[in-house]
Formats: sequence, C-alpha cells, structure tokens
Amino acid sequence: MKKQHFFLTLILIFNYNCKAQDKTNPIVFSDTFFGYSVGSSEGFNLGLNLNYQRKDDLFTVRYILLTKFEHDPNAFIFPIFRELEHINEFAFLYGKRFIKNSHSWSFSSGLSYVNRTTKSYDKNNNYTFEKSQLLGIPFEINIKWFNSQKERYRVFYGLIPIGKPTGYARSIGFKLFGDVSKTSFIGIGLTYGSGWHKNY
Repeated sequence: MKKQHFFLTLILIFNYNCKAQDKTNPIVFSDTFFGYSVGSSEGFNLGLNLNYQRKDDLFTVRYILLTKFEHDPNAFIFPIFRELEHINEFAFLYGKRFIKNSHSWSFSSGLSYVNRTTKSYDKNNNYTFEKSQLLGIPFEINIKWFNSQKERYRVFYGLIPIGKPTGYARSIGFKLFGDVSKTSFIGIGLTYGSGWHKNY
C-alpha cells in the first residue's frame, strides 16, 4: 500500500513538472522608435509602443511626439533652431501579428487623440501659438527581428551573458506609421524593443 502511494506521488509530481514545462510565456513587449514623417504635419518623431499579443491578435498602446523645427534667420554665428510645431499623439490600436522563427510582421489601426501646438514668429522672435485637440485614425506596419530560441540575456552592449536562458530578449526593426486626421502625417522609423516576442 505504501509502495502504491509512493508511485502515485511520483506520477503526480512527474505530471505536474511536464505541465509546468509545457507552459509558455505571454507575448508582451515594448519598443521605442525614432523616425521622420511628412504630410499636413511633418518633422522628427519619437515614439513608444506597449504591445500584447493573444493568438494572432495584437493590442497596442502608442505614444508619438512629433516636432518640427526651422533655422532661425536672425542667427548669424551659431545655427539656432526654433520650434514651429509639436504634436502629442495618444493611440490605441488593434491588429494582426504573424511570427516565423526569428522575425515577425504586423499591421494595426485604431483610434487616437492628437494634441497639436503650432507657433508663428515675428521679426523679433516673439511668437504666438495655437492649440487644437483632434481625433484621428492611427496606423502602423512593423517588421521585427529577435531571438528564435531562448538565450542567456546579455549586458554591456550584448557582450556578457548572464543568468539562465530566457525568452526575454531585445528586438530591432522598422516601422511605417501615421495618423489620419486634420493634421495627418505618415512616416518611417527604426525600432528598438525588449520583451517576450514569441512563445518560447
């Protein structure tokens, strides 16, 4: 009887360990990006994405700062740039993401809130500004590269591995992004991210 209990305990422990090994990580990752956009609003862009994927469904919260500068015509010795426009975009997007080995591609669209400020300068560099709040339709297309399997995380510019193999890793890629509104823009940027980019 004791032997039966012993073997039953071993079977339960083995079964538990097998199930634990079958469990995979959620697909959760973030990325920052830098790029340039054109359109009704144009300029340099800095952005941040937070992403969650369930099956092929991708849910994204996005922030973009767009800033446009011009050279100050009153500056003679050293170049001085003054801001003409900046935009803060807050967006929620839904789309599809497909993974193959060490890369993925995705496309998303949704709804955004756009806060825009434009400036006008006179000859003395005094300026007046105008603010507007808009709703828009954000969109983006991404392609990313990341680890195809679990690896030890690396620090100091990826030179020194630490810890055990993990699915948490960095990524790099390209993003085509934009927003359709009264101040529409479209741009392209380079992305750098980290997180769990696939089920390992």
